[in-house]
Amino acid sequence: MKRDKILPPPITKDDLSIEYITPEIAQSFLDNQRKNRKVKNNVLNKLIADINNGTWFMNGATIAFDKDGKMGDGQHRCLAIIKTSKPQWCIIVRNICEEAFNTIDTGTTRTISDVFNFNDVKNYNITAGIVKTYLGIVNGELRTSDDSNTISSSNSGQSAQYLLDVYQKDRKNFDYAVLIARSKYDKKKLLRPSLIGAIVYYLLVNKKHKEEDIEAFFNQLFVVRDSEMNVINLLKDRLEDDKVRRIKRSANCLMAYIAKAWNAYLTKNDMRRLLYDEKKEGKIDFL
Repeated sequence: MKRDKILPPPITKDDLSIEYITPEIAQSFLDNQRKNRKVKNNVLNKLIADINNGTWFMNGATIAFDKDGKMGDGQHRCLAIIKTSKPQWCIIVRNICEEAFNTIDTGTTRTISDVFNFNDVKNYNITAGIVKTYLGIVNGELRTSDDSNTISSSNSGQSAQYLLDVYQKDRKNFDYAVLIARSKYDKKKLLRPSLIGAIVYYLLVNKKHKEEDIEAFFNQLFVVRDSEMNVINLLKDRLEDDKVRRIKRSANCLMAYIAKAWNAYLTKNDMRRLLYDEKKEGKIDFL
C-alpha cells in the first residue's frame, strides 16, 4: 500500500518547554514582543482572579515566540503574573512562523481587524471590513445587521489570513477604496464605510469602471445636497428615511437600490421613482 509522504514538523521538541515564569521573566517577554492588540481589561482581570483564587491551570495554552525570539502570544498571561507577583508554570513554544500568529486564539479571539493590525495595515478596521464585505458581494454572502443600512458578510470558511492575503495581493486598489469610503462617510453617514469601500472596489476591479466615474457617483450621493440626477436624490432620501425609522431591509434589497441608482447614473437614464420588487426582479447587479 502506498503511503503518503510525511512532511517534517514545523517545530521540533527542542522548541517546546515547560518553564517557571516569574514576574521578572514575564516583563522581559513583554519588553520583547511583536506588535499586539490593546490589553483587554476584562481578560486580564479574569486571569488575575484565576491566579489569586488558585484556579490558574496549565491547560495547554502556550506562550509563543517567533523565529526572532519575539513573543507573539501570551501578553495577558504575562501581565497577570506581573500584577499578582505570583510566578506560574507555563508551556513555552518557540520558532513559530510569521503567518501562524494570524491564526492564534488567546484569552480573547483574534478578530480579522486584529490580524490586519498585527500586519501593519493602515486603517485596519475599515480595511478589514471592506475586504470582508467585498468578498460577500462576490460570493453572494451578504446579510443585514441589526442596524439599518448596515451590511456584513458571513464569509463562511474564510480565515483572517485568507482575507489578509486578498488585501495584500491588491493593496493599491483596496487602499483607494478605503480613502473614498472614509471621505464620503465623514460627509454623510448614509452607509457604513465597509459597504461603501466594498462597492467602490467591486466597481473598480470587477466592473472595470474609471475612478473618476466612481468618485463622481459617490460624491453626488454623499456630498452634493441636490444631485443633478433625480435617482440619486431618491436613493439618498430612502437611505436617510431608513436610518431615521430604523427600517431593516434585506441585503439583496439594499444592494438592489444602490445598484439601480448606479446603473441609472452610468447610463444617464434617470428615474422618477426608485422601486424594487425582490420577488419579481431578483438580484440586481451593477453594470
